[in-house]
Amino acid sequence: MTDEYAASGRVPFITSGPDWETTVSGLTPVSDPANQSQRPVVPIASPLLADLATTMELPAYDALALFEATCEQAAFGIAHLREDETWAWVNQRYCEIVGYPREELMTLGLEDITHPDDLGITLEMTNRARLGALPSYTLEKRFIRKDGTTVWGHLTVSRIRTSPNTPAYLVGFLQDITSRRHAEQRLAAQHAA
Repeated sequence: MTDEYAASGRVPFITSGPDWETTVSGLTPVSDPANQSQRPVVPIASPLLADLATTMELPAYDALALFEATCEQAAFGIAHLREDETWAWVNQRYCEIVGYPREELMTLGLEDITHPDDLGITLEMTNRARLGALPSYTLEKRFIRKDGTTVWGHLTVSRIRTSPNTPAYLVGFLQDITSRRHAEQRLAAQHAA
């Protein structure tokens, strides 16, 4: 990606707002006659990379590499889900939380890793976000790991596009909250006794 942007001179852009989905694009923004109320696309990567490069005294391509490493090595799980509910990309932390190696996780669907009691709400919220009815949502849900154990996660999901005329992706940020949920259950049991 670094060489592609450096060679082309293109800069990723983003649009966002309370009534708009987020759009990230490597293209120069153009007017969208079908949706004149949408705010114009504004550059995000250019200022972001410029700020990183200036602050850390790095060339822009090193700043992009730093940004990519940040996504891959984040303390939160990060995943991109395609419209057909297959994984486009997951970071290492997401794999660790849900308990699958990346190669195997990429062959599974949401229904394969979601606890059966949470599957209905998960699919409903995913579908609403995919269709644009929800710009984002947050959900505490259980995942079934490869070893059969259950892990609780705090999941925040947003709908994103790489450009106005491309299919939407869902990006999810996942935090393992299993310890907190177990502590809450123990406390509730103590108060009930």
